[in-house]
Amino acid sequence: MSRTCQSCSKPFRPEFATMRICWPCWRRLRAEEAKPRTIVISPVDAELLKLAVSLCHPDRHPAERHDLCNRVTAALLEALKAVRSQAA
Repeated sequence: MSRTCQSCSKPFRPEFATMRICWPCWRRLRAEEAKPRTIVISPVDAELLKLAVSLCHPDRHPAERHDLCNRVTAALLEALKAVRSQAA
């Protein structure tokens, strides 16, 4: 029995009844999944960062979250500082 690969549209002989793509395409797709992905973050304006800092501030959360809030607030303040220095 022969099938057409859903990825490259070439005919192939499936080894399993569930195979929908040929082995070369499967290997290529698996290799692409293993590659690290780059995430592109759109520019964030200073006003949005200030709002995020106010939401994450430790005073707005219970005591058990203070360490996390402090880390996130510090990171956001660094980002805000970087945005302001780029704007200047």
